Amino acid sequence: MASRVVKANELKRVLDVLEKRGVIPTTFDLLPGGAVRLHRVPPAANDTTDLDKERAEWDAALE
Repeated sequence: MASRVVKANELKRVLDVLEKRGVIPTTFDLLPGGAVRLHRVPPAANDTTDLDKERAEWDAALE
């Protein structure tokens, strides 16, 4: 798949259509290849990934 640049006007158009339908995304990700992933709910404030947990364990072990 060829890489594609997402144009600002395309993104604005998608957001405008969603807003008219009552769907307001809280965040979006620009993925490789020009794909856009929209999230309807905000990420959890206390959401930690496995990498964050592993990093915290290493930091604690090095103290």
